[in-house]
Amino acid sequence: MGSANKEQYKGIFVYTDEVLNDFEAMYRHKTGVSPITRLVLGLLGGAGVLVFAVLMLLKGFSVGLLVLLIVSALVLLLALALGRKRADTSVERYRKHYLNKKAHVLVDANGVELKINGQKSFARSRYKDIYSLLETDSAFYLEVKGRAFYILPKDGMDCEADELRSFVQKRCGKRFVKYDLPQV
Repeated sequence: MGSANKEQYKGIFVYTDEVLNDFEAMYRHKTGVSPITRLVLGLLGGAGVLVFAVLMLLKGFSVGLLVLLIVSALVLLLALALGRKRADTSVERYRKHYLNKKAHVLVDANGVELKINGQKSFARSRYKDIYSLLETDSAFYLEVKGRAFYILPKDGMDCEADELRSFVQKRCGKRFVKYDLPQV
């Protein structure tokens, strides 16, 4: 579609249910903590609390044992906290503001610009403001501050995916993290 030396890529697409479902699956996968991780943290924290509490009973109070007891208790609490569902409305916000909206995106040497039809303002980010590059089979996700993403469906861009991937990685100095999501 394009040449390898392009300095500007454009896209025009609609944020369909399919596009936003892909975003939701990637986002949930990215932000989730596996049950195995929670189990390991819980076991380590519980064992640490038990061991250091017994040692304090047997050997008497010491600041070192108290610190280790506190650290173990915090690991246990972390395991419990990671298992709770947190209120995260990121996906719902994207659905509310983007679903069935036509978008225009420009990726050039200065950064990324996104304009959604029907909205007065537009989003613009320089490459130094992009701190995470994510990819699924159907889209690129450029993450900026506070759970904000540029969602770029691959089939809506005027170039091959490899071209855009290479261009953005070079400008950001980062690599895309690929998420292989189950097909729904």
